[in-house]
Amino acid sequence: MKNKLVIIFSLLTLIAYGQNKTVTINNYNFSFNNISEYNENGDSIIRVEVLRDKTKLLTHTINEIIGDCNSESVELGCYDIVDSTIIFYSYWTHAGDAPASPYGARKQIYTVDPTGKLLLTKSEIYIEAGSQSKENRGIEFLFSSPKNDFEKKELSVYIDAVEKKYNAKFVAGKSKDVLLKEVKIKLDKQIKKTTKHWKSLYADKIGGYKI
Repeated sequence: MKNKLVIIFSLLTLIAYGQNKTVTINNYNFSFNNISEYNENGDSIIRVEVLRDKTKLLTHTINEIIGDCNSESVELGCYDIVDSTIIFYSYWTHAGDAPASPYGARKQIYTVDPTGKLLLTKSEIYIEAGSQSKENRGIEFLFSSPKNDFEKKELSVYIDAVEKKYNAKFVAGKSKDVLLKEVKIKLDKQIKKTTKHWKSLYADKIGGYKI
């Protein structure tokens, strides 16, 4: 019960994050509207909906927390508008017994061209997927280098599946470190609000927590 109350409080706090707004980019009006919805389990989700005039272009998750008495799975997001560029940031993490939950970060850069089209010009991701599907068997080779052709193929299958699912280029090594650092800095306040209770709740539980 205590865990559920903490999750509800975090959601109520984060609903206020970001206000609906309209900005002009390359002489086109773009609206950024926060919307609240619920998934099939009744968990609240906050997304920002991007429209050009009245045409919906995309949605981006700002806050989604799925939790029970033993675990929490979190996706946080935000965005920046710089001249004719819109940058979206995403962060995934988890605590407790949440084996199917991912950990990682993504950065997507969209540019508004002179005709008002929203073009994805760069997208990078590092993510440790949690589900044990066939495509995810190669995840172990993110932590130890593959030693033969079979292991290299498993890693390649995993990366291909991630890139297709998240529409982003998978990065590793120093590029991974740079990406995680940048996204964590951008979402620092949201991460701290969402995970401030994790040490007391999950430090001694199976799975622990990862931030």
